[in-house]
Amino acid sequence: MRSSLLGVLLFLAVSSAARADGPGDNLADKVRRIPPTGISLAAADREELKSGIDALGREIETLRTTLKAKPDLLGLLPDVQIFHNAVRYALVYNEFFNAREIPVARGLLRQGREGA
Repeated sequence: MRSSLLGVLLFLAVSSAARADGPGDNLADKVRRIPPTGISLAAADREELKSGIDALGREIETLRTTLKAKPDLLGLLPDVQIFHNAVRYALVYNEFFNAREIPVARGLLRQGREGA
């Protein structure tokens, strides 16, 4: 009984190791992207979002310097940065998966500007 259990365990260990790709697992061009690549944005939408991200980023940097003497208000800056980063990361890493997300991104930038 013990030898058959040991044999089964040994078989499972060897078979699971044999299924791995080995060095092929480390090739970036052969690894499946997670999350998958998003949709292609129209140039006008991409540029509009990019300019909105840049404007909000400049406003955040201005607030960072002007609020240095007001730590209570400076502590609220991450509440604005979250909107900036949400849209920036989606644009930079091509993570818009549906055209309906573009107006949502515009709304996030608007909320970030209002919060600033």
